[in-house]
Amino acid sequence: MMGDLKFGTEYSWAGIVAAEPACNRFHEARKFNTPLLTLKGAESHYEPLPCETITRLYKAAGADSELVVLPSSNHYFSHNGKITRGLAFNGCGANPIVINKSGGAAFLDGSPVNRKIIRKKCFTKTGGSGKSREDLDEVVKLFVEFFERNIN
Repeated sequence: MMGDLKFGTEYSWAGIVAAEPACNRFHEARKFNTPLLTLKGAESHYEPLPCETITRLYKAAGADSELVVLPSSNHYFSHNGKITRGLAFNGCGANPIVINKSGGAAFLDGSPVNRKIIRKKCFTKTGGSGKSREDLDEVVKLFVEFFERNIN
């Protein structure tokens, strides 16, 4: 039964896919056995840079981590998106927050974080829109192919 699954047991996941995550905050990179796939739009108001950073760090730690950036897509995998006014957690992409094993956190460059600093540096009023979803079929295809490659 699904309710009986617990982290760290003999059960394993075929993979983990993140579709258009912010990546401005992530857990300290480590090696683990579950492959990771991140799908991003290059034109998203959540820029790909922090996802590139986490992918590089996870690979360096020995994890099977992959990033696919769709060049014409925005946050909604649309091509006709626009940058709008809206609250978003997308302001610290060049220096994302790293959560360490003990639950503490710091920016990637080692500088300290607290709620006040996070509100000031990481939240912006830069949102996004778009409803055409031109790349959604491609995203679903990439998702399915990823799991087909990783099912034992």
